[in-house]
Order: sequence, then C-alpha cells, then structure tokens
Amino acid sequence: MPQTLDFLERDLKRLDMRPLYLVSGDESLLVSEAAEAVIARAAALGFSEREIHFGEDGQKFRFNYLREQAGAASLFASMRVLDIRVPRAHIDRAAANAIVEYLERPSSDVCVVIRTGQFEARQRNTAWFKKLDQAACTVLIWPLKERELVPWLVRRAEKAGFHLSQDALRFLAMQVEGNLLAAAQEIEKLSVMADASDGAPLSLSEVRAEVANSAHFNGFQLVDAALEGSPRRVARLIRSLVLEGEEPMRLLGLVVSQLRMMTGSGRQIPAFKRRLIENALDRIGTAGVQGLLRDAEQIDRQVKGVEPGDPWRSMERLLLGLAGVRLTA
Repeated sequence: MPQTLDFLERDLKRLDMRPLYLVSGDESLLVSEAAEAVIARAAALGFSEREIHFGEDGQKFRFNYLREQAGAASLFASMRVLDIRVPRAHIDRAAANAIVEYLERPSSDVCVVIRTGQFEARQRNTAWFKKLDQAACTVLIWPLKERELVPWLVRRAEKAGFHLSQDALRFLAMQVEGNLLAAAQEIEKLSVMADASDGAPLSLSEVRAEVANSAHFNGFQLVDAALEGSPRRVARLIRSLVLEGEEPMRLLGLVVSQLRMMTGSGRQIPAFKRRLIENALDRIGTAGVQGLLRDAEQIDRQVKGVEPGDPWRSMERLLLGLAGVRLTA
C-alpha cells in the first residue's frame, strides 16, 4: 500500500535502492524534499549521475525511455538516477504500461524517481497503480492539517539548529497561513539570527521583527539572485536595501552563512535551495567560493572601520562575483 514520509525516511536506511520511487502530492515543498532525499541516498550508494526529465503530463514524457534503460544495462554502465517530474498526476495507458513493464525487468544501474501531483483514489485503484505499488516504493504526501503546522515548524527549526518559544511558534504559524514554502524560507532566515544568539529559544519579539522585514526587499532575495546568476537583479536589490537603510553587517552575516553552506562547513543545505547552490558551484567552483569568503573578511573590516573602503560597494562586487560576473581589480 502507498506509504508516508515517515516510512520513506526509514526505508532509505536500506543498503540498496528500490528500482523506482513515486512521490505524489500537491504540497510542492514536501514532494520536492522527499524526492531529493531519495536522490541524496542514491548518490551515497554510488548512483553518481542524474538525468532530469520534465513533462507537463504523463503523455509528454516518453516513458518508453524506461524500457530502453532496462535493455541498455551493462557491466560497465554508470549508475544514475532518472529524476522524472510530471506536475499533474496524469499517466496515460501507454505510460502506465511502460512503467509496469520496466518494473518487471528493472536496470540495476538505474534508480527511477517520479515526482508528481496527488493521485486521486480512483487512480490509485487502477490495476497498473496496484502493480506499481507492489514492485516499487509509492509515497503519498498530503497537505498538513492545521493542527500539524506548529509541530512541523518545531521539527523544521530543530533541524536548522535552533528553537522557538511557544508564542513565537503560534505567531509564525499565523503569518505563513499554511504556506509551507513561505514557512521554510522564514525558518531559514531565522536560523541566521539564531546563529548569533546564545542558544535560547527565539522570542516572539525577535520573530515578529524578522518576519516584518519580509515585506521589503531582503537579504535572502539578494543572495538568491546571486546564486541564480542574475547580476542585474543583484544590482537592483542592492540599491533597494541601501535605500531601506539595511545594515551591511546584517547582510554580511547572511552572505557568509550561505557561502559556508556551499563549502559544506555550514548548516545543511535546504532541499528547496540545493539546485540554486549546485548551479552556483558549477559556475564559480569551490575555489571561487573560498575567494568570496576572503572578500567577506575584507568587508567585515570595512564595516568596523579598520580598513578603508565602502562596504556596500565591496558587497556588490562580492555578490556579482557569486552571480558569475568577472570583475577587474
């Protein structure tokens, strides 16, 4: 029978991968993070390559490709993940037949991950889905109920390395109104504040002040623009933050936190940001990240007044460098 996220977490401790994982749900953040957890486990077990396939629906992804993969297995084939993303839970008969046929003779060199929208009960009662459920790992993800949001925020904050007071938790739950992506982004922002705290739970006043800043252009948008490789957006957001009176030291703490995350020495990379960071690393490399961390040390000295220079100008150069712009001295 289809399983839950808790089952998937336990199942991924196996010493081998199942031939196919279907992650189905309408909560995009949870579906994405579950699929990324499968892919990360596969990578740890030697599935070093990853192919990403997109499709508007089941017909537009050529599921016959799975049959080809089963027939192409060889002793010297590289182990890889097929990351198939079908936004709507619609698999036509030909696609369903191809999936079932693949599962009868799967390739040991391939781990298939299909992420899609929520399958309705009538779809889950079809013969092909029942065969899929017997041969693969099917995970159904349901939206959180109202009473589940606060415990989810607690676990999310603990995973990020900090705690929230009860008042702060209730306030944050009301602010995000069930939007888990917004909640995850707020938790990420709060984790940077918590890095500078004494380890005590963040209070209502601290969380209220941080969440209020979200109404304006903020440092997270700026860093994300740099990670995306969008230099024009970086320049525009820098100007906005200066006009809003943002403190450069506050932004510097966020930038350094993200750069350390890229080197593997900081907090674990959130799943919803992993692709941004992987693309940035492909663009500038780990040596480039180390160079930007040295630039951050210089900005710290400029903010403190022990080295000449405009910290905002230096910050813009750092972020443009992260965006992939080659700057002359």
